[in-house]
Amino acid sequence: MQLRRILVLLLVALAFVDMARSQEESPAADEPVTKWTSIKGQSVEGEFVSLSETAVTIRLKADGKEVEVPLKSLSIQSHFDAIRLGHPENFSKPVVRANAAPELGDLNVPVLDWQSLMTSPFGTNPTIDQYMDILKQETERGNFFVGWHSIPPKMQADLATLVSKGYEKVGPEFIGQIHGIVRDVKTIVTEKGDFVFGSTVVAGEPMMKEGLTKVWPALGALATALANDEIWAAENFHTDKIPEWMAKTAATVGPASKSMAEAALSLAPFPMSGDPFSFQYTIVSQTADSAVVEISAGSAPPQRKTMQKLGNIWISVEDMNQLRENVDAGLKHLDGADSTAVPAAAKMMAFSIASAFGALARAESQEEFNEAATTLEEGLKALAETAQSQIQASMGPAAGAQPGNQPPPGRGGNGGGIPGRPGRPSGS
Repeated sequence: MQLRRILVLLLVALAFVDMARSQEESPAADEPVTKWTSIKGQSVEGEFVSLSETAVTIRLKADGKEVEVPLKSLSIQSHFDAIRLGHPENFSKPVVRANAAPELGDLNVPVLDWQSLMTSPFGTNPTIDQYMDILKQETERGNFFVGWHSIPPKMQADLATLVSKGYEKVGPEFIGQIHGIVRDVKTIVTEKGDFVFGSTVVAGEPMMKEGLTKVWPALGALATALANDEIWAAENFHTDKIPEWMAKTAATVGPASKSMAEAALSLAPFPMSGDPFSFQYTIVSQTADSAVVEISAGSAPPQRKTMQKLGNIWISVEDMNQLRENVDAGLKHLDGADSTAVPAAAKMMAFSIASAFGALARAESQEEFNEAATTLEEGLKALAETAQSQIQASMGPAAGAQPGNQPPPGRGGNGGGIPGRPGRPSGS
C-alpha cells in the first residue's frame, strides 16, 4: 500500500511535467473551454459549470444537458482546464521566478526503530476499539509495517514466499538497475537542483516552479531514504529475511513518505484530497469477536467493513479473501515454467530510462541536463504507452462488463467517462 502511495506521488510529478508542456496550447485565462477530452481520446464540446473534489460538471453543447465527469477519466489537459476554471484564484498569484533551487535543509528525516517494529503493537487481546486506535496511531506516524502485523501468520509466510520468488524471477540485475535509478534521483535532487529549476520545463512555468519549491525539501528527504543501500541488498530477499527487510524499509522510508505527503497536501491548484497517512473510523456494531466498522479516508466515500477477531487481530473477511486470492494467483504465476516476471521489452525500456537518469545525474551544464531531460521524457511516455497497452491486453474485451464499472444511478455518461456517446458499453 505504501509503495503504491509513493508511485502515485511520482506519477503526480510526471503529470506536472506533461501539463507544463501542454500549457502552451491551453486556452487563455479569459477564453472559455469548449472541448473536453478523456484519457482514451474521446472528445465532446461543452461549457464548464462547476467543480467538485472528484468531478467536473459540464453543459453539453449538443443538447444542453449538464453531466458530471470524474476528473480521473479526463486527459491531463482537460483535467488542468477543469482545475483552472474551478480555482481561478490560484492562477493569478505572482510567483518568484528565480531559477535557483530552494535549500534542502537536513535530509535525514528521523527514522523509526525497525527492531521495535518487528513486535506486534496490538498486544494479546485487543478490543475492536483498541485495535483500530493502534492501527490509526501507527499509520499516522508513518509505520506502514503495521499492515504486516494485521494479517494472519499463514498469510505472512505466503507473502514472504511471493516476494522472494518474485525477486528470483526479476533477478538481482534488474533490481540493481532500479536501485541505480533511485540513487541517480537522489543525486539529481540533492546536487543538480539548480539545473532542475533552470530547465525549460520549470523555469518558464511559474505554477510548476511554485509546486516544486514547496515539495523540494521533502522530495530530497524521500529520495535520500529510498536510496539507502541497506534496503536494496540481495540478502534481504531470502524468504526468512523478508519481514526484517520490510520493517527496515518501513522504518527508513515511512517517515520520509509522510513528510512528502504532507508537502503535497499544500500543492495548489492540485491539492491532495486528504492525508493518505490518516483515516477516521466509527464502530457501528460489535460483539466479542465480530464488528461492523465504517472507515473513511480523504474525500473517498466511507466504507463499511465486517471485521472478525482472529487471535490478536481483527480482519476484514472480504479483504482477506481478496488478498488470499491475489497471493495464490501470484504464486501460481511465478511457479509457472514459462512465466516471465519482467518482459524483455520492459527490461530494455528500464535500461533506457536508467541511462537517461544517469545522464541527468552526471550533467555538468544546463544544456546537458536539458538534453537528458528530453530523452527521459520521451522514454517515460513510451513506457506509459507500453504499460497501458499491456494492461488493456490483460483485461481483455470483456473488461468493461465487470461488476463495479457501471455508472451510479442518476449519473450521465458511459461508465464514468466522457458523456454523450450512447451505444458504448461501460468502461470501453
